[in-house]
Amino acid sequence: MATARLAAALAALASCAPARPPVAAPPPVADDRVPFGPDDREAELAFLRDALRDCYAHLAVKQHDFGVDLDALFGRHRAAVRAADTWPRYERAMVSFVSQMHDGHLIWRRKRGAGETPRRIVRIGIDTRFIGDDLVVTGVWPGSAAAAAGLAPGDRIATIDGESVERRFARQASVRSWAKLEAARYDFAEE
Repeated sequence: MATARLAAALAALASCAPARPPVAAPPPVADDRVPFGPDDREAELAFLRDALRDCYAHLAVKQHDFGVDLDALFGRHRAAVRAADTWPRYERAMVSFVSQMHDGHLIWRRKRGAGETPRRIVRIGIDTRFIGDDLVVTGVWPGSAAAAAGLAPGDRIATIDGESVERRFARQASVRSWAKLEAARYDFAEE
């Protein structure tokens, strides 16, 4: 099956996702076309959806906190994945699906072909650090969405998705039972 041509890395799901046979990366294609069709691309998205449903430990929290509905996400990304006939378009569609989980530990990436350069996917494009109780921008990546939005070093971040920084990190620490607020702050701002 053509979906076996891709290596989907789901760090948080590695222990329970169904085993898939190891396969070589697709050979580089001069025009960067995905070498399998829309049905197989959709099947890869369905595999990802099902693996999240079956194995993702924080799904109930994501449903409660962010309104995540895997079937609705699949429906919204299905057309983009089917239309994604080049590797860059396909990668953007699959990464967009995974990013809706609001979890930096979940990733999707395919194995690169021998002649392909690694691609870096930038999500926000800022470096931050806590200074006292303030979350402060310490760096902005050139060409990132943060740079386009006008963020600059020294800017203070007061809320994340409409929620105060302190409340956001207290909730993150409560979801990760092994974490403390200090660990959640470090993971986000300095890791």
